[in-house]
Amino acid sequence: MSELYLWDRSGPPDAEIQRLEELLSRYRYQPSAHVPDFSAVTTTRSMPRAWAWAAAACVAIAAGTFGYRAYRNHLSATCDIAAVNGTVTVNGTQVSGSTRIRPGDRIEVARNSEARIRVGTIGDVVAGPGSLFSAVRFDRVKHFSLHRGVVQANILAQPYVFVIDTPFATAYDLGCAYRLEIDPDGNGSLHVTSGWVMLQNSATESLVAAGNRAEIRRGQAPGIPVRASASPSMIEAIATVGFEEDAGKRSAALAAILSAATRDDAVMLVNLLWRVNPEDRGAVFDRLAGFYPPPPAVTREAVVAGNWSVLRQWWTGLGFGKNRKLPPRFYVQ
Repeated sequence: MSELYLWDRSGPPDAEIQRLEELLSRYRYQPSAHVPDFSAVTTTRSMPRAWAWAAAACVAIAAGTFGYRAYRNHLSATCDIAAVNGTVTVNGTQVSGSTRIRPGDRIEVARNSEARIRVGTIGDVVAGPGSLFSAVRFDRVKHFSLHRGVVQANILAQPYVFVIDTPFATAYDLGCAYRLEIDPDGNGSLHVTSGWVMLQNSATESLVAAGNRAEIRRGQAPGIPVRASASPSMIEAIATVGFEEDAGKRSAALAAILSAATRDDAVMLVNLLWRVNPEDRGAVFDRLAGFYPPPPAVTREAVVAGNWSVLRQWWTGLGFGKNRKLPPRFYVQ
């Protein structure tokens, strides 16, 4: 057999090769008689249509997001009041259903009545019988003024966003729940049930934590916080230190407080540090340090000297949470 036959079938054939070709002939390539005419096929515009749908979806999502944010911003900037029972008036007009209140409005709750206020998107306030209060400011800060009566506030917000004035002290919410009660003479009390409240006036401030209460007295600095469950003798001694003018009585009361204090009185002891005379701070520091040893940087000398900024380093060790809850004095060197 010539190799030319295997290459291009030009040489003399071989009988055995021919026999194999016959056996395999049925598997030989055969051109199809039906070749599709691709020129007749039309192109579609599915991709542009898909992009159009995607663009429409994006626009819808953006519009929905903008609308939701606008709605939330509207809610956050407004406050509504409704009577839970009895008679509630806004500027002398009785509330029917839910009524929008605005800065400058005067709200009065009749005897045996109760009102609920939606405070933007951060919580609510329930005003009890005989309460009289005013709306002061509604923007990022929601600010009210309680002239008399009792309110229960339940707020979840950044510190200092919710504020209630009383005649002789201002309560700055630090993300909490509390009960604030004021009589017609401006005397009253603050009882914190969750979180923290800073009670402040021009004289000083009290940092009141959950489970503690502080008195508010006419013409006086805010009361020193004391556990709501404290003994009557402890409550009386704290009132003496906070409000008594006689130095001897204050000194005797402080000695009784330090003798009876426990680990649960850390909030009271911290507040005492800046409420007692400098010569008494060392004794308060020693009692608190006996329960919660301070870090090395928080020295007795620094605290006695009134360097309150060092207490920031002690704060977490006292179990009080984050520094953002501290009053301004803790940031002054």
